[in-house]
Amino acid sequence: MELSLAFRQSARLIDSDNSGDEDDSDQEETTEKSTEKDESSGEPTSKRKKLEYEETKIEITVAQLKEMELRGTILRPIYSEKLSELRRVKLETMFDLQKASRTTIIVSKTDTNMSQAIVLEGSHRLSTVQDLHCASTRYSNFRIPMNMFEVEDGIFSTAWSNCLSLNFSDSFKSHSSVSSRVDLNLIPSVILDIGMETHSNEQFRTIGKYSSNDSTSFIFKYLENTVNDTEIERLRNHPRARGEFWKKLVKRGLVLAAGPSKVSMVPFYILLMKLLSQMTSLKKLGAGKFPTANRIFINVMSASLKDDAATAELLSGYPSKVGVIKLQNELRKISSQDNAQLNEDDGKSDFIVHDDFADIEDSSHCFFYRRIPKDAIQMLLAKKLKIIVAEPNGECIHSASQWPAELIEMTTVSNVVYNGNGEVRSCLVMGQGLLDPELRYPPPSSSRKLSNLISKWFPGAKEATIHTVKGHFEIPQ
Repeated sequence: MELSLAFRQSARLIDSDNSGDEDDSDQEETTEKSTEKDESSGEPTSKRKKLEYEETKIEITVAQLKEMELRGTILRPIYSEKLSELRRVKLETMFDLQKASRTTIIVSKTDTNMSQAIVLEGSHRLSTVQDLHCASTRYSNFRIPMNMFEVEDGIFSTAWSNCLSLNFSDSFKSHSSVSSRVDLNLIPSVILDIGMETHSNEQFRTIGKYSSNDSTSFIFKYLENTVNDTEIERLRNHPRARGEFWKKLVKRGLVLAAGPSKVSMVPFYILLMKLLSQMTSLKKLGAGKFPTANRIFINVMSASLKDDAATAELLSGYPSKVGVIKLQNELRKISSQDNAQLNEDDGKSDFIVHDDFADIEDSSHCFFYRRIPKDAIQMLLAKKLKIIVAEPNGECIHSASQWPAELIEMTTVSNVVYNGNGEVRSCLVMGQGLLDPELRYPPPSSSRKLSNLISKWFPGAKEATIHTVKGHFEIPQ
């Protein structure tokens, strides 16, 4: 039975005919969207063209679906174990929108017979339906709720030729098998945008039971396909730009907000890694052994930019040869290589004491206790000093607000570094060269020498000399 234009039209009407059975969010809805990039927005550089698509909520019957040719595996591969599991699930349960996500398909605007569809969400379920014998199961007229996206024929044809069939052999389904993944580099960006919007939907992702590997792999491939090398290099070198980049993706509905853990940004940081570390990370991800605690993936990215081979080798030993704490510490060492690394007992922590702040050379490392005078703030800013203030008072903290937010951090330190008894005290660090904001959590471990404390918070330090001013470093006994 060939699908007809009448079927395409009736499929759209089914939802509105039954609108009294569902809430307003499930009634027929058609939306047109454009993926034209706003050049002035600074959004990720991509290969997008001006392409429109329509979204419609529909229902089609099992009989109608069985006449269609289906392809998919864009968002994730097919797992034979999942197919075997679904054989034992009733269709009513399989497509219950309280328990399962709404299936999503893409069709060509010019395919009036609706004979072909690319499945974005629900691939396992629709593949299972195509194996049903309608006569014996009496499910011929069972209606399946769907989101349908219509795209231009050329876009659909390109994607279709690179997607995988959802008809699988018995031998595939009888073993613990996983289908191939679609090469997303061959999929038009408008299709990928629809996929990203589908994936970022909390209900789709949660009820659809996406694994972290599938989610991360898809987003990584999307970013790899749409962000060019120049933009990647810019993002590697500018921490603030990374946050702005991600927020724009969030605003477009393509990804989840970063949150304190930044776990949703794992695929983004893998994208920014150098090749060997990137390949090792993807391999670990596939094996379910990629570390995400304490935002360690940011350390991996930073270390890979310094020494890709050493970072990849270190990561490959996790978790069998190295635990997460040691891994993070070693990654920080790699990130700081080529910078002056001071030994804990090298004894090089002498002060150079000046009579006035004006005598301190530009870009010097400075230590002050409790306070810095308000009238010296602009001078300190102009000199681009690297400053540590132990136990800062309220006036000092207020004055520190004149530094850019990314160049200031309130932390804690053992007062043993300035001849105290080992108690933990507040500490203000600020100035040019301050540790990347993304690497400040958890804070660098404390040190027993002031010179080492400075080298950890200012990893670009080239010398150990510490400057101060009379009256601003004396510590009460």
